[in-house]
Amino acid sequence: MEFELRTLLSKVSVEAALSSASNSRDREELGLERIRRYCREVSDMLSAVSPNYGQNYEPNTRHWPVGALVIHDADAKKPEMLMRVTGYEEDGQARTVYIDPTARWASKPWVNDIRYLHDPRIFGIEAPE
Repeated sequence: MEFELRTLLSKVSVEAALSSASNSRDREELGLERIRRYCREVSDMLSAVSPNYGQNYEPNTRHWPVGALVIHDADAKKPEMLMRVTGYEEDGQARTVYIDPTARWASKPWVNDIRYLHDPRIFGIEAPE
């Protein structure tokens, strides 16, 4: 099992390197989709071994409505790290954006499994309306 995980993680690294070296927007999008697929496979494989693998907190089970403010499991628990749910992918993953316009990552849309998106109030963060 450990060898299979190492092999799969190596594939993700290789795919990431190839994708970042690509100059073609189409190749980059295809490469990113392959990386996402591999990452989901790795996550699924590791979750089979340990259900909360990669989680800092108990997995979220709530399906957030579009417009909800959430905070990612791995982010610092600060108000400037709040994200807004903007929609959902066909596979059920949430599309999100950071709401702080001054953050360097604010303009980038993110796709997250809902298990990593928590209610900010559980960390003492009051979400603005």
